[in-house]
Amino acid sequence: MINLVVACLGQDMRWIDELPAACEIRLHAPRHHEASATEIHLRHLLDLPGAAPHDLTVLCDDTPFEASPALLGLLDRSEQWSDVQPLGWPQTLRDLKEEDLHRHPGQRDWIDGLPVEPQHFCPRSLSTLGGRDAETQWLARQYRRLHGLSRGEHLLGHFLDLCGLDELATAARRSDLGRRAPGGILAVRQTVLEATVRQHRQALTHVLERVLPGHPLHARLWEHVWLHLFGLPFVTLEALPRPPAPPAPARLDAAMARAMASIDATLARATRGRPDTSTPAPFHLPARAIAGHAPAAPMDEAMRAFGRGDFEQAARQARQELMRAPDQEHSRFMLAMSLAAQGRSEEALDQFERLRGRGEQGVLSSRTTPQTTPPPAVSNSTGSPAEDRNSSRFSG
Repeated sequence: MINLVVACLGQDMRWIDELPAACEIRLHAPRHHEASATEIHLRHLLDLPGAAPHDLTVLCDDTPFEASPALLGLLDRSEQWSDVQPLGWPQTLRDLKEEDLHRHPGQRDWIDGLPVEPQHFCPRSLSTLGGRDAETQWLARQYRRLHGLSRGEHLLGHFLDLCGLDELATAARRSDLGRRAPGGILAVRQTVLEATVRQHRQALTHVLERVLPGHPLHARLWEHVWLHLFGLPFVTLEALPRPPAPPAPARLDAAMARAMASIDATLARATRGRPDTSTPAPFHLPARAIAGHAPAAPMDEAMRAFGRGDFEQAARQARQELMRAPDQEHSRFMLAMSLAAQGRSEEALDQFERLRGRGEQGVLSSRTTPQTTPPPAVSNSTGSPAEDRNSSRFSG
């Protein structure tokens, strides 16, 4: 069932004869000569009559076709409506050429080819998206002037604060775009209407009794509120793409943390607490020997075992590799680290001392010793060719 709530403001109403039979019509006359459609619809909302949960209520004035040229066709397709459904079409799109209209992205909201979509706008300035809206620009200027707001003041946030709708005001300030039902024509599911009245009755009463009588501009600005009042969210645009953040460092579990602490303690003993350039730490000692030789393939399993915390397996693999090739510094280093991780500090220190000795030997052997030139031999030659020949026979 569709409940059509019409604010009668003195216009020709014969169009209601063309409404589908499934529509129930509620005509509301103004209580005073300055009453607006917004005031009439708010009064209906606060005195909300009962209805079936899935029934839909359509809010409009007595000239709905100016903002919703396809209204009659849309009423025949109410099964395709959402719980909060704008039924108008932005005025800024009326003059589009047909070829441009076919490329218009707003067609995603159309229903069976009938034009219906919300008007997107900037909550800060009320400027409409997709074209110049002189009426809305005038409304924004007048509202700022009325309340003494600067150009940088958030206009819709200020109005929602004025209405006592604090949560909506916060959402508006945090968003990039709002959505307005053109002409204030929209449909709302009965369950949504009832939930809105329960949540906002006090604020809506305040709007009706204090805000709207304050100035006619407030009623016109309320058109920017309807859809969001009933739960349609503001729009927040995606952030610009950024390089992916570096992965967070892996957190050590308790067992691995204990193993690392044991290694740190063992290394501190091995280096006497001075791991600097003058007393290189065991981490640095085998590096000179390892630099020129890639680790042997059998050590891969030892490294994988160490990485997953299986230090006993890592030590076994390192010992096997040392039995095969005792001079491999990387295998001894892996054995030392695996023993230290298990808390076997004395055994680990022994392996580190061996590495220290090999590292120092490597440094010494790599240093080039300058060659001394032997002094020239003193010649005992007398200058006689025969004597020179005889001396050459016995030389070196």
